[in-house]
Amino acid sequence: MTSRLVFQNTLFLTGSGFLTKFLAYFYFLIMTRCFEVGQIGVYGLLVTSMMFMEILANLGLDRIIVRELARSTDNESIQTFHSAFFLKITAAAGVYVASLLVFKYVYAEIYYSNRPALIIFFLSILPLVAARSLESWFMAKEKMHLPAFSQLLERVILLAAAGLAAWGKIGFKGFLITAFIAVTARMLAISLAFPWASSRRSWPTDLHQTRFLLGEASKMLAVEMLAVIYFRVDLFLLTKMTDLKLVGLYHVSYKVFDFFITFFAGYLTAVFPTLSRQRERFALGRNLILGGAITALVALTVILLRAPLLSIFRPEYLAGRTALTLLMLTLPLSFVTSLLANFAVASERIALLVRIALVLVAGNLGLNFLLIPRLSIEGAALATLLTEILSAALMLACLWTAIVKNQNVSADFVPLGESRSHEHKS
Repeated sequence: MTSRLVFQNTLFLTGSGFLTKFLAYFYFLIMTRCFEVGQIGVYGLLVTSMMFMEILANLGLDRIIVRELARSTDNESIQTFHSAFFLKITAAAGVYVASLLVFKYVYAEIYYSNRPALIIFFLSILPLVAARSLESWFMAKEKMHLPAFSQLLERVILLAAAGLAAWGKIGFKGFLITAFIAVTARMLAISLAFPWASSRRSWPTDLHQTRFLLGEASKMLAVEMLAVIYFRVDLFLLTKMTDLKLVGLYHVSYKVFDFFITFFAGYLTAVFPTLSRQRERFALGRNLILGGAITALVALTVILLRAPLLSIFRPEYLAGRTALTLLMLTLPLSFVTSLLANFAVASERIALLVRIALVLVAGNLGLNFLLIPRLSIEGAALATLLTEILSAALMLACLWTAIVKNQNVSADFVPLGESRSHEHKS
């Protein structure tokens, strides 16, 4: 039953992920035709800033929550949820204020020219953190359709906003304000399915549980923050070392790359609760090989079609085709490192991830400072590729014993892309 549930959730999340991504890229395509390349550069900067804000506000708790809820009884789950929810909302309020101050003094021109819209756009962090907390509950219970629906609703609202922009009813600032409306709707939608009645009986939060979560999350936060830095610090450096038009070109190439991460993101989400419970019986080696092969095939296909894909946006975005090639070469490496990172979290090896992430951030920053002045956006993409090669090498080396140990173990669920014959018959 477990194998079938993971397989079904993988298919569902991958399908819904593609639909969500398709809507996201459809409204982004509309944006590239409605707004100037420089405005797309500003948008890329704001979206990337929101990624950092989300990581900080989540305190590294999301995967810890899913891991703990997947192992807990219902009463323990509610208490864990409450403790994490309180921590995350408190952190989100602090991150919101700090982010506005950073933009005011570091990106003063962008801040003052978009101030009301930017203030409301960054306010999205509060409903976003609440929505992520509620979605973690349902992911741990392997009810993946509910988070998928709430995230889809957010994209539909943003698509409608892009349509209004194309119609001339709202401008760039209006679109930024709509982002807050969209994520608030996402939060309200998922909250309707949450068991609030049983939840109220376990307030207030347990201090011992809160301390435990903070201890686990502090290591996870370091990993996630360092990971986002080495993946997206290039955009901030491009903003300072080049101009907003080049930032816009790079952001579009990165969006195309990010779209195809959907090929394995659904599987990683679906399998994590089961992996947390049955980590010693996880067929790690087989999943790495099969998933790496599938994502390599996807990457090769996109590289061959990179020109028509970029020309969908506008002809000037064809200037990013070399950057896109380099980014797509990281796709199979990203699958390998993501699956190994999930395994490390599930098997409580988070400290290992922190050490690896520190090496990767140092390497990535050095490469970006070295390559961006010489190669512009291609240098940023090359830095990402080289860092991901290093990441895969370090992860495989550090977890090789676990991979060998699990190589010949028959997992209690189906490896990626497989299903047992009796399940086909049933």
